[in-house]
Amino acid sequence: MKKFLGLSILLMGLVGCSGIEMPSVNPMNWFDREARQPTPTETQEVIVVDNRELLPQVTEVSRLPISNGMILLAKGLPPTQGFWSPVLVPTNNELPLDGYLNYELRATGPTDQVVEGSEDSRELQAARTITADKLNGVIGIRVIALANNMTITVEG
Repeated sequence: MKKFLGLSILLMGLVGCSGIEMPSVNPMNWFDREARQPTPTETQEVIVVDNRELLPQVTEVSRLPISNGMILLAKGLPPTQGFWSPVLVPTNNELPLDGYLNYELRATGPTDQVVEGSEDSRELQAARTITADKLNGVIGIRVIALANNMTITVEG
């Protein structure tokens, strides 16, 4: 009975491994010399479409130093209440352009009809970590909105 139980456990373990895609780990491929080999694929350019809206106004930009770079903080003002998930989206593949890193302040717009509300009730804040490697050779950081942009200098 103990042999049967041990053999059953071993077989169940081998069957469970059959879902693993790596040929060297999958026991079902150990004796199949013509196991699936990954085929080289051509590199394809991926275009990401960001459906979040560019906020009309950036009101404040600041930075917090951290051990391996900085945290960029930006406050913005959407036109109405109901905007959510604010984010700083890099432009130019997060490479400096004329010595500046550029980020767009974006947020997801409301799906329902909402009221305008006070400025305090509409204000959003986004943050982004920027590593020291990305800050090499950078003069400043620009946060872009529809109506304005704000720039801070990077201390070297």
